[in-house]
Amino acid sequence: MEYRYKNTIIINPLMRGGIIPKEVQRKIFEEGWAEVGYDVCFDCIEGRSSLITKPPIHSFLDEIAKFFGGDAAEHTFGCRAAQFAVMQTAAKAAEEQERKKIVIADPNSHYSTNIAAEMCGLEVVEPPHTGYPEYRVTPEKFVEKIEEVGEPALVVLTHADPYFGNLAPAREIGKICSEHEIPYMVNAAYTGGVIPINMKDFYADFLTLSAHKSMASVAPLGFVVTSFEWSKKLFATSSAKPDWTGRVFGKKIPNVFGCSIGGLPLISSMLSF
Repeated sequence: MEYRYKNTIIINPLMRGGIIPKEVQRKIFEEGWAEVGYDVCFDCIEGRSSLITKPPIHSFLDEIAKFFGGDAAEHTFGCRAAQFAVMQTAAKAAEEQERKKIVIADPNSHYSTNIAAEMCGLEVVEPPHTGYPEYRVTPEKFVEKIEEVGEPALVVLTHADPYFGNLAPAREIGKICSEHEIPYMVNAAYTGGVIPINMKDFYADFLTLSAHKSMASVAPLGFVVTSFEWSKKLFATSSAKPDWTGRVFGKKIPNVFGCSIGGLPLISSMLSF
């Protein structure tokens, strides 16, 4: 097996943010991080990788949250898992608040946005873009769709889309969602780590990120960042208790599949950050 693109210059704009620095590549192998799959788990005391202090994963996630203007963050199995976590949270909140189980998502969204919604029993509706030649999404069309739907479970905006390269008006649409008291997620898979982003400036409740697309990390790795208020729902821990053993999994977070192990992708992200 041969990697055909060794020593080539990668110009694909969707890949440039995932270029791993030579120094990070060197450290990964020199420090032995590539020797075993469970390289972050030796000193796991709490039973969840995001609580590990050796290596300093817990404090690293605090830094990730602060860096992007949030209060809390968890690492995930790629950005798609981050989106799933948000969709699952929004779906449950919609049931509690008697909102419609509908997601308003821009028509330039990545397929994983739609799959995450489908997995959580949410219907996706799209405000139209401007069409040829720019295919831009506009705040006005989001307002129209919100008025048409009423009270959706969530509004999702792709900050920079992978098809046309448009930078969406995240702040303007976020302000609309804030005024209507609608939960708002910005998918910054292609921008978080490439350009400055502060989710508070976007009025966002959730920010989803791709470390291997835009944060110079090995795949697959993502992050979900949120506010203190939403973190209670998004990062709620397990209450399951099987009837025979009576086991409990109180440190595990169901929305991120209990524990996002991380391994080499997480170490690469920590070294690159």
